[in-house]
Amino acid sequence: MPILFRVAKNNPARTTDFLSECQLGRPPRADETTEDLLSWLGISIWATEAQARAKAVRWPSLGRYIAVLDLPASPSIVIRRTFPASRGHHTIWSTATQVANSVTRTIAV
Repeated sequence: MPILFRVAKNNPARTTDFLSECQLGRPPRADETTEDLLSWLGISIWATEAQARAKAVRWPSLGRYIAVLDLPASPSIVIRRTFPASRGHHTIWSTATQVANSVTRTIAV
């Protein structure tokens, strides 16, 4: 699997950094598309460190760190390229624990 990047609030990254909007108890918007709803069930990740860094700089409330993920090939981890207009955006559907266990390092934005 490729190395991927997630904006995180903690250093080192914690399991709570890998919870979906759904798991955090945030309701979906009423106007969300099917793609939006599927994304709401997963977590956003980025193809490059630069893309994750740009997201963190633009939206500081997401976190001040970048978790570097080396995800194992597993049927319990699904990764898809999502939101084509958002360069490098992917969504992961897995457990927060499994994703957290894949962090190789956490770096400051």
